[in-house]
Amino acid sequence: MGKQSRRKNRPGGGSSAKNAGAEQVQHFPDHTKNLPDINFDYHHCSLCGKELELTSDWKEVVSTFMPCCGAAACNRCSHKWNKSKDQSLDANQTKFDMLVDAATKREIPDIPGLLAIINARADAQTCPDCKVSLHRHNKELVARMTRLAAGGHALGQYTLAIAHRRGKFGLIPNGQTALGWYQKAADSGISSAATAMGNMYQLGGGIPQNFSKAKALYLRALEISSQDAEAMFGLGYLYQNGSEVERDEEAALSWFRCSAQQEEYPDGIVKYAVALADRGLEKEALDWYLKAAKLDRRFPRNYRDTIAEAQYRVGTLLLDFHRDEGRPVAEIMPLARFWLNRAKENGDHTAPKMLRFLEQEFGTECGSKDCTRSNASLECSQCKSIDYCCRKCQTTHWRLHKKQCREIAQLKRELTSNVCASCRKDYPKFECAKCCEVQYCSVECQHAHWKDHKADCK
Repeated sequence: MGKQSRRKNRPGGGSSAKNAGAEQVQHFPDHTKNLPDINFDYHHCSLCGKELELTSDWKEVVSTFMPCCGAAACNRCSHKWNKSKDQSLDANQTKFDMLVDAATKREIPDIPGLLAIINARADAQTCPDCKVSLHRHNKELVARMTRLAAGGHALGQYTLAIAHRRGKFGLIPNGQTALGWYQKAADSGISSAATAMGNMYQLGGGIPQNFSKAKALYLRALEISSQDAEAMFGLGYLYQNGSEVERDEEAALSWFRCSAQQEEYPDGIVKYAVALADRGLEKEALDWYLKAAKLDRRFPRNYRDTIAEAQYRVGTLLLDFHRDEGRPVAEIMPLARFWLNRAKENGDHTAPKMLRFLEQEFGTECGSKDCTRSNASLECSQCKSIDYCCRKCQTTHWRLHKKQCREIAQLKRELTSNVCASCRKDYPKFECAKCCEVQYCSVECQHAHWKDHKADCK
């Protein structure tokens, strides 16, 4: 009897353990309690009322919707809200630390002041639309998104599918679960969800490969939105490789052309440029490479490898065309170096080798057309892509270099606007106080970039 009673009292055995487990389940927190009604108007910004196009820009909208109520916000309003929230938290944290220090020194604590700071910090960490407290951890975030998705919110369904597919927010990657949520989002009219399903069947991401289903899903995405560049690219890829789909090079080229003409999907643009170059149409290919290279500002993190490849191709093709036409390579060298340096910054592995080759071949020759000296050490302060041996040569050559110099300076402004000059993150928080031309997301980034920016800062 004693053994039996002891066995019942052991952890995990007997009725008492079962009751304890039942009590533990009953006390799990409900992360969806006291949430407002679901806002299904995700086609407009909840803060400024701007209409949101749910096509290729859908991926930008995904990062700026509120999982508590389902309201969407444009990138501009989301950035302003995040900036004001961070400023409020920083300011209140400083005041809070001062009051806590006073209390630890046995001075009279300012209780009303502490309460006011705590309330201000709580207000700063609330949804700007429904004023509900923001999620505190991943479990609460997933619970809120699941509530939205189960309620028929297309944005919640699509975001939850991405989380299950990629293993975000602490979830284990699960292709079948992601496929189910993608299906519901596609039924709600989201072309990107149908495209994502086609991509999963094409690549076999957590599910068996099925190219016929991939083709059908890409066509369905185009029925939902005729401007889905990624679906066009997927169809072109299927026709090019001919796996379970009849191989057709002309159909593949046609779909790549349609994808590139949207001018918003770097992979489609570069693939079409490669196809043109293979057919000997290198000048047309250069135009399309240039369009992909200029998407650097719009996609500072996504598609980084594709954009870097396009920038490398622009630099090398410019040099090749000048050689083939018998023109001096020095004329186009500043612009070619600019694009090769951009490719190097974006992680292209062949760009550094090409830059070293150019340095070995041309050395430190003076950029002036009439000068033959090879000890050029005076860099153009505006474009930083050409060197001179003396001030006189720079002044003489300015008439020829002026147009290209201003073109490079304009490209720099276009490609670096709204991006941290050091780490390239979106939406920097402040700009250089001295020149007001570059932006940074933190003081550490500004210090790290000062060595390169010092000569340009005026």
